Amino acid sequence: MICASTVMFEAPALDPAAEYAPGVCGWALLDLAGRGALVFPDTGISRSLALPRARAEGRLALGDVAVGRVAVAAVRSGGDAGYIGIDGEALVPEIQLAEARGAWAPLGVAMAAGLVEDPWVAGADEAWGLRPLQASFGESMGWMDSSDLGGWLGWTSPRRVIALRVDLASGEGARFRERNEGKNLAGTATLRPVDTETSGLAFTVYGRDGSRGLGLARDHRFGIRASGHVPLGAAGVEGLATWGVDGDASRQPLGGSAWLVAHPWGPLLAYGRVDLASEALGQADAGTRVLLLGAGVELPSVARPPLRVVVGYTGTRVGAAVADVAGSTALDNTDAVFLQLGVTLETRPD
Repeated sequence: MICASTVMFEAPALDPAAEYAPGVCGWALLDLAGRGALVFPDTGISRSLALPRARAEGRLALGDVAVGRVAVAAVRSGGDAGYIGIDGEALVPEIQLAEARGAWAPLGVAMAAGLVEDPWVAGADEAWGLRPLQASFGESMGWMDSSDLGGWLGWTSPRRVIALRVDLASGEGARFRERNEGKNLAGTATLRPVDTETSGLAFTVYGRDGSRGLGLARDHRFGIRASGHVPLGAAGVEGLATWGVDGDASRQPLGGSAWLVAHPWGPLLAYGRVDLASEALGQADAGTRVLLLGAGVELPSVARPPLRVVVGYTGTRVGAAVADVAGSTALDNTDAVFLQLGVTLETRPD
């Protein structure tokens, strides 16, 4: 796609307003990854081939007035555990974003409507930086949807020190029609106390008053996150509390995630992340722990490399009280070693 002006109109996900230059600019992104894995213990199919990431996104901006954004991802019809899909269980395209955005850069104000990105998930993906390898904590645990039907209004201060955003959404996520009269109201506040170009330091607070399903079940959230650059890499930590999950108002899990992504030399990459969650704090067998470790190369070694090859490990431990089969963890306590090749191709100008 061709830009009439060289412009960075993709602000970080937490910023509701971006600074646009006059003219028309188009931008496209293709994020793809394939994976082969060995899973232990062998409870069925221990050698797997998967498509962990297949997402295409495009935007078209007209000066500092309007932006259109659409993102499509490949999903397995019928789900990961179902056997009733489309043309067998074919991979099919799913619209994840269809957002119309207007912005007034001199005032730092922006608004959007349509199928919009969830600010907590978008910010977590940006801070973690390795979304093709693993979704961020809230989405990975199934507590957050990456997008929802609705809209938002936001403001960013000069020099991006403070960013505020208010969202109003259906509460059912992108995959379901609205099932009740209630609307989700969420607020996000981000503070960047120092120069973001050198430190990347950001503190975010998120809160949501929500409902889900036919029964208007509560679906509230509260999250905090801190992230930034460290020597030879980036690190972050976040916590998320829930009141109601997937239409079940009785569930109140909470947990958090901490990660370190290092670039020790040239194209080399190493990462580590631990996710901890509990359905009943203080109950030893109601917890979940996921450990992610890996190393590889990124070519070339830049902020968003077009090619990444990673050898990784994922270890999952689930308490007996929250196992898929009550009292039995045989299907949940797994170790996986994988090799993943991914490409991220974009036409955004520098």
